[in-house]
Amino acid sequence: MSSQKLSGATGFGCYVEVWDKEKFKNSCPGKAAILGWDTMLERSLKALKIFGRGNVSYGFVPGLEMAPEPYGFGGDMEAALDSTLSGYEFLLKNGIAGVRQLELPVGDN
Repeated sequence: MSSQKLSGATGFGCYVEVWDKEKFKNSCPGKAAILGWDTMLERSLKALKIFGRGNVSYGFVPGLEMAPEPYGFGGDMEAALDSTLSGYEFLLKNGIAGVRQLELPVGDN
């Protein structure tokens, strides 16, 4: 990442889609197999040392935590909110911006 900063990059960001490790593994099998939840978080924490607070983001997909089991928490809104909010709390305490990507339809819908 240091070489990326030297090349002009001003920040770092990644998407884990959902904070819960098991839900991530089920929802994002490719990312889970290639990088893994822990590696993505470790890289984000490392990026803080390189880019500084406010220049690192970590993203979630809104609503994924409410997907049916095993991808989300199904109808258990309290568990879904607890998980997501604990993720935001951890990120903010560590200087990482937690972001949510909204997907909006385009065209004549």
